[in-house]
Amino acid sequence: MKKSIELWPFAGAMPVVIVAVKDEEKLNFAPHGMYGKMSFEPPLLHISVLKNHETAKIINKINKFSVNIATTDLLEKVKHCGSISGVDKDKSNEFEVFYGQSDVPMICKSPVNMSCEVYQTIETNDMYIYIGKVVEAFSDEEYIEDNYPVVTKIDPLICTEQGEYYRMGSKLE
Repeated sequence: MKKSIELWPFAGAMPVVIVAVKDEEKLNFAPHGMYGKMSFEPPLLHISVLKNHETAKIINKINKFSVNIATTDLLEKVKHCGSISGVDKDKSNEFEVFYGQSDVPMICKSPVNMSCEVYQTIETNDMYIYIGKVVEAFSDEEYIEDNYPVVTKIDPLICTEQGEYYRMGSKLE
């Protein structure tokens, strides 16, 4: 028998990404579970950011951001960055970064990095949903097969709506 539950867009388990942004004043990192692919051509993804967060303020100013796949070994950094606000604390030293041609910071310890330009912004009552066009993508060689990152090699960090973290299971045939 079905039971009524909270009106919440159920996503079950979600991959955790770390969004990195930089304006002339600061570098900021924010973990996000509200992320997903949207299109192959052009290559589009989306992230949802609360309007009052520093990440949203910077993205609205510079119209670009990076998405960095979080791994299980980055759990403590993810928890730390998610527990403090970029308004209250400078998070610029949390990760070592590199830059591609798009001049967007990307996290060195992340196995997959995507630099995005804002393609479109959708506004809800509490969030900005940024649709980003991926303009550059990087991965460490150890994670790549046939020019694509392999998820089981990456060991992505997974979270739930309740803020619990998990490791991915095994591949099903």
